Amino acid sequence: MLRAFTFPGIKRYSKSIWKSFKVEFREIEESISEAKNEVTEELQLASEQEAASFRRLLTAEADEIRGFRVTQVAEIQENRAFRSQQALALQRSDARLIQKILAEEGNPLYPSKSTFGTK
Repeated sequence: MLRAFTFPGIKRYSKSIWKSFKVEFREIEESISEAKNEVTEELQLASEQEAASFRRLLTAEADEIRGFRVTQVAEIQENRAFRSQQALALQRSDARLIQKILAEEGNPLYPSKSTFGTK
């Protein structure tokens, strides 16, 4: 009989205490819930701002790298053009030197200056 009295009594007592706790501390519970929601929103906003800042940083770095690459490509093309001009000038110089040597040796394909006008 004690067991039957004790279990339902404790259950009723705990329910009545819980109801009074809920009523008594409802405002505090709501205030805590609102504060939790505010903190969650602030964290979300801070996270979004940090992500936007990081995206701007990445975009700025990508633009800087792109500009560097454009400059590099321009310099490479300029160097190629210069090397081509130098190679062409060297070929012309070599051709003139060969003509001069052949002219000095008296090669019939390349008549020397002394053979012009003699006949």
